[in-house]
Amino acid sequence: MTREKGRWVSVIDEGYDPRFDTKVPPKTPRYFRPDVEGLRAIAVGAVLVSHATGWPSGGFLGVDVFFVISGFLITGLLLREAEKHGRVSLKDFYIRRVRRILPNALVVIAATTLVAWLLLVGTRAWEATKDGLWSAIFAANWRLILTGQDYFQAGQIASPMQHYWSLGVEEQFYLLWPLLIIAALWVARLAGKAGRWRRIFSVTITVLTLASLVYGAYLSQVSPTVAYFSTFTRAWELGAGSLLALASPALKRWKDCPARPTLSWLGIAGIAVSFVFVSANISFPVPWAIPVVISTLMVLASFEGGTVQAVPLLTNPVARWLGRLSFSIYLWHWPVIIFTDLLLPSSSWRIPVIFAATLALSQLSFSLYEDPIRRSSWLSPASGYPTRLRARMWPGIGLGLAASLAAATFITAPMDTPPGYTPPAVAALGPSSSSVVSDDEQGTSPECFGAQAMVNKGCDPYKVSQELTPSPDVAELDKGGAYQCFNMTNHEPPICTYGSTAPDALNVALVGDSQLAMYLPALTVIAQSNNWKLTSMTGMGYRWKEGLPIGTTWGDSLPLIQKELLDGQAFDIVITTGSRDRTDLADDADAQLMYWRPVMDRGTKVIAIASVPIVGQEAMSCMSLRSSAQEGACKATRKEALAMPDTYKQAVAKDPRASHVDFTDLLCTDTTCPMAIGNIAVYRDAASHITATYMRTMTPYIEQRLLKIISEDKAQALAS
Repeated sequence: MTREKGRWVSVIDEGYDPRFDTKVPPKTPRYFRPDVEGLRAIAVGAVLVSHATGWPSGGFLGVDVFFVISGFLITGLLLREAEKHGRVSLKDFYIRRVRRILPNALVVIAATTLVAWLLLVGTRAWEATKDGLWSAIFAANWRLILTGQDYFQAGQIASPMQHYWSLGVEEQFYLLWPLLIIAALWVARLAGKAGRWRRIFSVTITVLTLASLVYGAYLSQVSPTVAYFSTFTRAWELGAGSLLALASPALKRWKDCPARPTLSWLGIAGIAVSFVFVSANISFPVPWAIPVVISTLMVLASFEGGTVQAVPLLTNPVARWLGRLSFSIYLWHWPVIIFTDLLLPSSSWRIPVIFAATLALSQLSFSLYEDPIRRSSWLSPASGYPTRLRARMWPGIGLGLAASLAAATFITAPMDTPPGYTPPAVAALGPSSSSVVSDDEQGTSPECFGAQAMVNKGCDPYKVSQELTPSPDVAELDKGGAYQCFNMTNHEPPICTYGSTAPDALNVALVGDSQLAMYLPALTVIAQSNNWKLTSMTGMGYRWKEGLPIGTTWGDSLPLIQKELLDGQAFDIVITTGSRDRTDLADDADAQLMYWRPVMDRGTKVIAIASVPIVGQEAMSCMSLRSSAQEGACKATRKEALAMPDTYKQAVAKDPRASHVDFTDLLCTDTTCPMAIGNIAVYRDAASHITATYMRTMTPYIEQRLLKIISEDKAQALAS
């Protein structure tokens, strides 16, 4: 650490070492601002604590603080080089970036991938490997945009390399930014006004920053997932830091202003307030990242060109230590959290283990790996490596990166069904409530297979006596064709028919979301054997009710479906259900009846299936562990799984013309909801989508209960 005239000086050089710059005399000192080191500590501390404990709700904004700092530091570095030498060396800039970022990033990717293969079932480990490939080429944010838009990835275990998205945004920024300065220098010289390059660069950055901000505001409303991860909607945050770096000469004019510490403290307070009051459920990144960005700019501006003083929160030894480790802490914290949550999900030791392991790994990798490489002459002009690298290695590096990108793209292609996987033929199993099975017979008896184990006496639904079917490796792919006619994006719903084509067939419609579509492997079998014509109208967010927002897939589709139900050929029955995992359920029952009653007035019978229990992330994560999945140890408590109300039952209670059918007894015991029953994996994900294999074992019981409702309804109609 260096002082000038007893004061900390505000010139910052991120990852820069003058010993290896042949253009700058070796005696040039390396300066830094300790308050920026402390600001990094606050940012990474908020991210770590928030991800580990869930508080503060806005702790994820620490990433936004890092974006502003990065834009400020990197732009300042490039500006100083351009002003000193009249040019920017792309080679030197990228060498510094590689030396600063790549080694530690790659070692964490390698370690995380290795642990994933040791702990996780094959599919989850393979997904982690794919995420590692995308992270290694700094494109993790675009990988997350692709998978985050996959409706059927909902509730899967989070990727242990998900946090690399922000590193991807920064590195993509680093690819563009020096080119903009070079372009500004070139345009100024071409115009014969070489001294105006800074003004040209300032105008360019201002325009790009404002454009990114406006685009972020738009996309935050229409596509929140893309807005969160996209480089284009995050660039304004780095651009804001860049604009502050451009304003550095003006800031230095008031370097002795006594209000500087006050400005710093106000910025710290603004950051803290954002951490506490912002949550992930609001529009993001625009507008709710703006307050923390402005607050960070205040801290950075406070001592630019002046003395760092009176902010011990940022300059104390602990803060500076955490700031030095911030990059390592950020890289290690997320895989540590993911793997600890898998191994110690409910342990009182969970949080201490996360903190201790994160800090220990960060200190080790920083001391033994990151810092030595950053300070070394690797790839530097003084070592002579750039010449050999340029001549012999750059083509190989380029091919390697291209091959990695191609491999990542290829292996990310979705598979509809797992290779070589054929669901067992279970549809022929008949319903039984009285079969008695001995303990010795449970492992091989068909009476204890799947849902039968919940009904037949003597069966232990928790007992795993053989390999689970489907294997946890492929359970998420076990859809059985349920979503081949499922609306994801179109505002006009697809309509598909199954079952009987006979003129006297019972006309049955399915209207609901993915929770209803998952019943198709059972309902199509029932339709064939009972002379039903089954018409499926299912899609993302299709809760058959009034009041869905216009302009959305579901808000535009449901009125069209309602028109079909009211104006088309009358259906004998409409079957409906939807997820209970929602926060807007207060008026659902009344909103549902507003759509149901006009259809029932036509003489159509409405049958509402009870919402499936929500097993949750912890139980699903348990199924990702190699050992636990095969030991029958994974389950959710019945109380937690049924905590969210079933508004379908509430709606039926308000109108006797509708009926409610409940299959919870096939999914939960009196106390728990097992993740595997009768040697079959029950759920595909934490959003409680049931595997097609388990659904097929439920078929006879679904058929029995639906036919009973239909029979009773006919008898009641005849009696009246």
